[in-house]
Amino acid sequence: MMNILGFKTIDDELDEEDHSLILSKVSNEIVNQIYPTTNTKEILNVISDKSLDQLYCICKLESGGEMVYCGNKKCKFGQWFQLDCIGLSEDEIPEGDWKKEYVEGLLWRGLNEIIRHDAIKEIDEIRMIRHWKADLPDFYENNHPKYLIYAHRLLINVAGATSPRLREQLIWNSTVNVEGGARKNIPKDLHCEHLNRQYKENCRDAGGQLTQATIDRHSQMLGVGKMIEKVYQEQVVESHIKFKRHNTPDTDADVRHLTKTLQPLHLFNFQAGRSFNGFENSKTSKGVTFPRKFKERLIKHTNKIADRRELTADD
Repeated sequence: MMNILGFKTIDDELDEEDHSLILSKVSNEIVNQIYPTTNTKEILNVISDKSLDQLYCICKLESGGEMVYCGNKKCKFGQWFQLDCIGLSEDEIPEGDWKKEYVEGLLWRGLNEIIRHDAIKEIDEIRMIRHWKADLPDFYENNHPKYLIYAHRLLINVAGATSPRLREQLIWNSTVNVEGGARKNIPKDLHCEHLNRQYKENCRDAGGQLTQATIDRHSQMLGVGKMIEKVYQEQVVESHIKFKRHNTPDTDADVRHLTKTLQPLHLFNFQAGRSFNGFENSKTSKGVTFPRKFKERLIKHTNKIADRRELTADD
């Protein structure tokens, strides 16, 4: 943000303008800079020609000579090119700024986590479905077949592959609000983990004397017991014993220290040849490398679900 606004120090101030409008413009510029765009038209209208997925360069041959990798994910000619075919020598190979690539990718992932947690807290299930849709090509590109199948099944069922009742359940029953109040929702699977942990703690307190009646009693106390304990703590115990509540931590000093450390590095300005140790060839995923294969994979999973539905209907 300081780089975009031209600030030299964190104490620089904006001119007398609409600060909310400036913040919106700067935020849009940051997202546009780091957003790994995916061309959906390229996937939907892909030609079923396997020559588009050739790995090697314009000559379509592997001669064994020196090769250079093309960082353009949308390149139609391949990924690896022989230096002789593109008229380059080894000294002329352009260097990438792997440090900038890594930082932009890290910032993108961090912002994604924030907006996903925000959607969960607000029970914005429609936005959560859009997040799953945006993650679909990312799962494929980064070789996560299990999550690709889960995301595809969710999206196709929400789109109409299941009954209207189940569709509504998939959309609106993925979060729970245990404590009540605005922006206090959590994922349902996380809540189940909390209940499992509470159950194990309750059973541990039984001292090994576990009977069926004990197990049933502890199962019924899950969730409710913790809420009763919390209400008792707030309304009874704290009325006699004063506890010091933790306020919001002051992070101003940490932000200033971090800004002072990172600003001289100019992480978001391109400087060829830079990299972090251990991330020398870090590259932010931008789009789908092989859209034809991606589309074929989705069609394959769709056909499996369609065949299963037909078998179920016949039975």
